[in-house]
Amino acid sequence: MKMVSLDLTFTNTTDGPMKKICMGEKKSQQGIEIHEFPEIPTLASNTSTSALMAIDFNDTTQPAQFQVCFNNTKRFMVSITAPVGELLQPNMLSENDFLALKGKLTGMNENTSNVDLPPTDNTDQAIIDAIYRAANVLQIPSSQGGVYYYAGKTAAAGVDVLVTIKVTEHKAAVTVNCERMVVGSMLVKAIKSSLLES
Repeated sequence: MKMVSLDLTFTNTTDGPMKKICMGEKKSQQGIEIHEFPEIPTLASNTSTSALMAIDFNDTTQPAQFQVCFNNTKRFMVSITAPVGELLQPNMLSENDFLALKGKLTGMNENTSNVDLPPTDNTDQAIIDAIYRAANVLQIPSSQGGVYYYAGKTAAAGVDVLVTIKVTEHKAAVTVNCERMVVGSMLVKAIKSSLLES
């Protein structure tokens, strides 16, 4: 699957109804595809409604830009940027397959950083929750205590993304292995930030 689904919420805070809410001109970078949300015929005053749309970000964090139009005359630009972790799809691997693939994605394909974990909550569940907040990946069973493995693929190109978290006392070493260096670098930062929030 290349597309990332988005659930848009439209709220009418005006005194009158909004009519013919639809997508107008698309102004995104080459390679980014936008599938429009269905037209909303009418939205009454002080009400909300949702609409589903999909975007192929082409494995980049460049924004998807488009116009939202209503009442046949009003238009405004919307810019949506996907967090890097939302550009991933979970990938099931065995621990042996994970480690073999990780061995091939080293050097320039590896990003590592250390983070001091909050002393109040560095339980297994807090670490697992932090990873899932940061990235759409799947946990791979690990035979080593204090080591967490996660695997995913980029949504558009299917490039492997491997995450390893090694926890010792109140510190965690975060390693991301991925052929796309920008994805790897940004994902390390997103995971570090999520771990600090746990």
